[in-house]
This record gives sequence, C-alpha cells and structure tokens, in this order.
Amino acid sequence: MQAKVAEALKDSKLLELINKAFSKVGATLNRIDLAANPTNPTSKEPMQIDDGSISDATSLTFAMHQAYSASQLKPNAIPPLINRWILDPGSNTHVCNSKSFGWVETRKAQPGEVVYAGNTATQIEAWGTVVLNVNTPQGLKQIKLQDVALIQGFFANILGLSRCRKRGVHFDSGRDLLYKGDPSNVVANLEYTKGHWLIDAEENDRPTIESLSSLATQFKPSWQDRRPISATYLEAHELFGHPGKATLDHLTGNVVGISLDSEARGPSWKECKTCIRTKMREIVSRRSPEIQSTRPFFRIAIDLIQLRPFGEACYNDDKFLIHAVCEYSKWHEVTTLTTKSLLHALPAVKGLIAKIQRQFGYTVVAVKVDNEKGYGKELFDVCRAAD
Repeated sequence: MQAKVAEALKDSKLLELINKAFSKVGATLNRIDLAANPTNPTSKEPMQIDDGSISDATSLTFAMHQAYSASQLKPNAIPPLINRWILDPGSNTHVCNSKSFGWVETRKAQPGEVVYAGNTATQIEAWGTVVLNVNTPQGLKQIKLQDVALIQGFFANILGLSRCRKRGVHFDSGRDLLYKGDPSNVVANLEYTKGHWLIDAEENDRPTIESLSSLATQFKPSWQDRRPISATYLEAHELFGHPGKATLDHLTGNVVGISLDSEARGPSWKECKTCIRTKMREIVSRRSPEIQSTRPFFRIAIDLIQLRPFGEACYNDDKFLIHAVCEYSKWHEVTTLTTKSLLHALPAVKGLIAKIQRQFGYTVVAVKVDNEKGYGKELFDVCRAAD
C-alpha cells in the first residue's frame, strides 16, 4: 500500500493538489515530502528531520543556549560537552564545531553571518550537511541535518529544534525522545545528561575531547578578566588620536584594559608624521596649471624677495627684489626696489611686461603672484592694460 501511494505521488500535479488541501485544513497537518519519509524501517537512506531551508544571508542567525554552568568550570577548562550534540529548543540553527560527524560543506558563509550565544557573536565559517547516528526503538538509525553552521571550537554541537517543526518533528521531555506526527512514531531516543538532552548515539565517529583541546582554548567564561592590552607609547599615541606625553602618562590610570611601559616616554610631535602635518600652517600647492604654456612668456611668475634684514640695505639703498621667471623657457628677469610699496612695485612690474613685449615680441597672458598682499587688484589692472 505504501509503495502504491509513493508511486501515485510522483505525479507533481497530484502532489500539488494534496498539499493545497492540507493547507486549507489547518497548520497542524504536515505537507507530504517523499524525500524525508521515515515510515519505511528498511530504508538505508538517512532520515531528514529539519526543514532543509537555507538561512537568509541578510539576517543574523541566533542560537540562544547554555551548554554548561560557568561557575562549575575552572579557568581554561575544556567544556565537558564539546564533542556531543545537544538538542536545543531555543536555537533556530544547527551548529557543528568540527568537520567530523560526516560534515560536508555546501557553501561558504558570508561576512555578517554569525551565531549569538549569550553576549558573544561568532562568525560562521561555512555551511554544510551532517549525518548523525541516533538511537531509535528499531535500533541504530541515521538522520541528516541540512544547512549546518560550522564554527570550529564552539563549546558544543547544537541541533536547533525549531528547524524540525515544519517536518512535524516534536520534542517530548517526559519520555526523552523526538517523535514525528503521532507520539508513537519515535524518531530518536534522547540521552538526558547534566541538564541537557543529547541526541547523538555512542556509535558516532565523534572526535575526542583531547583532540578539540586546541580549539577549545578560544573559550573563556565571562567572569574571567580580559588580559590587558600591552602597547608602546607610540602605538597608544596613534590609537588614541595623537595625544601629548602628559596625556599618555595618565592613560594607564584612567583607561581599564591597557598597559604601557612605565620607563618609556611619549613621542614628540617631530617623531609623528601626522602631528607634523597638523602643525603646518600653510601648504603651497605644486599642482600644474590647467592651461599649460605653449610659447615663451605666455605665463610668468613674479615673486617679491627681501634682500636684507629689516633695518639694513644694499650699497645703493635697495632692500627688495622683484624676481620674474618664464614658465615655458625658464628665462629669469630681476629688478631691485628701495621699498615694496605700490608706488615702486607696480611700475617695475609694468616696465617688465613692456620690456618683454618690446625686446622679445611676446605678449604676456598670465601673471602668477605668490600671495603677495596688496597687489591683487592693481596688478590685475596693470596686466589687463598691457594686453
């Protein structure tokens, strides 16, 4: 009779009609799924008890469980159930802490796919399938878990009970078992140990606790103090926004969790490139002009230079020098001034432009002045009149 039903349900249209009828009756009925039919006791294929859905990569995966009491553990102790599979009614994902148990990778985990356990979020390494041996009333059977998160070194292997709900698999804590549909249809007998229900049978090829000891060192109970971070004064200077030496001297006493070498000294601003840049009052741009010179004297640069310190003068009483250079030909012209006032400087610039037009036959198009205050508008008028 079962074979006839299975053959009839190969018709996709018939299966769709039956599923629609089930959905109209109510949520308590389970949809037919031939891939996970456990009613045949002679089948050698692993029985699938979860919904087989793929976790949404855009959402966080939660596994809220407590596999042990931290007060019962010594510092750096290995969690006692690290190589067992715990049935967790509060978890919505399966978690595997090693590549044993027939774990086969199906896809890589994306950044942000994490498992929350207590106040800790752990990045998932990959997703895969696991085949477990479980004890049933008919003897040793296999179950298959899909979309299992791999986190090597996690304190236990977790079977999320909520993943089994759509399959009609439920938990009976009074009888220590899982059943499907009817309470008499037992899927797996559970082992109640240390306040937890374990689903894996002794015949599973699980790793020993000693073999997981290197991974278990990642575990640290929350009541343990974190080891202080040791840093040099230069590292702390860069980490905390480039404070001065006086600030760094008070850092250890005011910040919990950091340790600095008491015999070292804080870096001076001359030893830090960032501090040097922040103390620079002006940075002269060396970018090339948008319009490049294509002929001699198309653009000239003018700079006013003080020849002698204040109160001193050259032998002819000159104190300043106007230096002009052609950007294209690198031709230099200079003239000296007794004062840098407009009455003397602007006529000298005007005479220089006239000399270029008269002797070389070129018209000056642009004049560049290095931030010489007081010459902006007047110099512009001079250059426009010369053109």
